Amino acid sequence: MGPTKLAVILIGALFVTFMVLDWYSILTLGVVNPHTFWLKYCVTLICVVLAWKAHGQTGNHRDAQLLRNAFSFIGLADFFLVVLGGLIDNSSVKPVLLAVGVAFFAMVQIFLIIRHLAAIRAVHLPKSSISVVILSVIIALLLYSPAVAAAVVLREHLIAMGWFTMMGLIYIFLLLTSVWVGWAAKLYGAYAPDASMMIAIGMTLFLFCDICVSGQMFITGWPAAVANGLVWLFYAPALVLLALSGYRSQIGTWQTESGHG
Repeated sequence: MGPTKLAVILIGALFVTFMVLDWYSILTLGVVNPHTFWLKYCVTLICVVLAWKAHGQTGNHRDAQLLRNAFSFIGLADFFLVVLGGLIDNSSVKPVLLAVGVAFFAMVQIFLIIRHLAAIRAVHLPKSSISVVILSVIIALLLYSPAVAAAVVLREHLIAMGWFTMMGLIYIFLLLTSVWVGWAAKLYGAYAPDASMMIAIGMTLFLFCDICVSGQMFITGWPAAVANGLVWLFYAPALVLLALSGYRSQIGTWQTESGHG
């Protein structure tokens, strides 16, 4: 068993551990366990290492480097949001940590968009691919329409949030675009079938994670705790899938270009 598989197994063990601790705390105390952030950040760091170990699905250095750049910013974002956010209990500092984290995650989405767009551009599509274009447009409508509707419904809350609203809207646009491009990469066959599926599902889970994060700003009490508990249910698998998408592999093999697992 190679180190890549061992890393995935370790992530699975950490995931089960903090999910059990979190949900036990949610069900008994109504809040997420305040001490599991270290376990969560360990998952992030392992995924960062996996991404840096990958050689790229397209067989070129640029694809691999873009994935590494994205995960480097993921590591930075989670350090501010997960680690410092867990250690610092100061209401005046929390917004600063959140703003820095969102800025870093915006960079994550930019690098993922560039990575997946570059892979799509490298694909030579036949004329019959009009159906793929139509599907891409439908996915775009499904992604952007609810976001616009939610912004209209919540406009008073968003205005009250001031400058953070603009930052949040920019990030939401980047996230939705990244999800769209991730699915487009699958539809256009820009990567190997298993990697394409990892990217599409990984970006979808990323979206679900951020929906839960943003939802906590508009709800309180037990529903907010449940949303908080769901964040890492989506986020951890998203990180694993996106990190493994950089491997030249078939599902279950996960071998890099050098042939080492």
